[in-house]
Amino acid sequence: MSDVKDEQKPSSPRRVAVVFAVIAVIVICALVAGLLVWKGHDSPDERPPKPYEGARIELSLGSVPGHVRIGLVVSHTENPRQGGEWIGNAHGAQVAMWRLAQGGHGIEIQVVSDKGSSQGAKDAVESLKRAGVTGIVAATSGSHTDALAKEASRAGIPIIFPYATAPDNAPEGTWFGIPTMSQQKDLINAQAAELGCRRFAVHGSGLQDADTTEIAVDGRGQVTKQFVENLAKNPKTCVYIEDLGTAKTATNTPTMVTTLRAGGVTAPIFLGPNATSAVSTMALVRDGAAPTQIYSVGMPSHGVQAVSADGNEQARAFSEALTHLSTSEEKSAVDPSKSFETYSGEADGRSHDAVVALVAASVKADSNKAGEVRTALSNLDMSKLPLVNRSDAPDREASSNGPAAQMVQLTTVQGAATWVSAMK
Repeated sequence: MSDVKDEQKPSSPRRVAVVFAVIAVIVICALVAGLLVWKGHDSPDERPPKPYEGARIELSLGSVPGHVRIGLVVSHTENPRQGGEWIGNAHGAQVAMWRLAQGGHGIEIQVVSDKGSSQGAKDAVESLKRAGVTGIVAATSGSHTDALAKEASRAGIPIIFPYATAPDNAPEGTWFGIPTMSQQKDLINAQAAELGCRRFAVHGSGLQDADTTEIAVDGRGQVTKQFVENLAKNPKTCVYIEDLGTAKTATNTPTMVTTLRAGGVTAPIFLGPNATSAVSTMALVRDGAAPTQIYSVGMPSHGVQAVSADGNEQARAFSEALTHLSTSEEKSAVDPSKSFETYSGEADGRSHDAVVALVAASVKADSNKAGEVRTALSNLDMSKLPLVNRSDAPDREASSNGPAAQMVQLTTVQGAATWVSAMK
């Protein structure tokens, strides 16, 4: 018998290809089946969160009439009590104009200075009237605003004062962001009562009808050492200081506050509304820290609102627009010799909202005529507008006339001074 050897023939290339093809099909089927099983068991709670969507920085207010022109009045003056400290804050109006441009609205802006005087106010309104403005945002404060309000009213031009105190009898067609002195007193007294204040030490006439004593100052305008020592022994005596500005004199708000705190006065200190201007706010901070228990009447800083729990989208959009403008080569609309970036840390939402309100009124009136826009503004429900200072926020009273100013408290966040709501 002969030995017979079994010879195994090598697999043909075609057979190998078929085998690999079958394996590939099996693997693909398994993957698809696994994917379907995973998708089928995916519940809404198990799905990964949606990525953060940035706030919409462009503003669209509907069909804006052509040739809408907004007048912006500022006060280039050395008088600290006549609006010069709002120059930085006024750049919020430029942010609004930029956002409107991103939304396709070609709004014009014309900036004039009233020089912080009554005559300058008359000249400013006359200049804007000749320019045919649709409305005016007056980013200033002080006694000369009475002349601004009266002249604009006579000219039939709607005017909004985001930073000025309302007079008891405001002329027709004027709107103010700060309540009357009597209303401010009510806010201050209510807050003081919550803080346990029994009486006030005051500088100025704002609270003279309350149980008060005048802050003693010497011939140089500085608070006397004896008065500071006595006040330090009475923590239930709160302090009220009217708007003194930040001029480099002995009697100015930051110096007076620093003197009291350095002398051991721990009681709450209430300041006039001008304290919330960017210049005053920064002047109150020393070495990156704000003095404690400092209160004023105004609105919370937009940066605080942007990160608040209620999620103010417009405040976030304002902050993002600020970033865009700051990194661009935009010039300041108020001071073209400087870049917008120079003032970016001072721009706020109040002048921004004033521009939005005027443009929205022009949409409602379907007109760029000042008289028609003034009528529309009187009937405008501002709670429906995309405002930085929302009237429907939980800590604010809703109003068709826009958000009301409130008690705010000074604090610092990462070394930056900011105002937060003092309302509980």
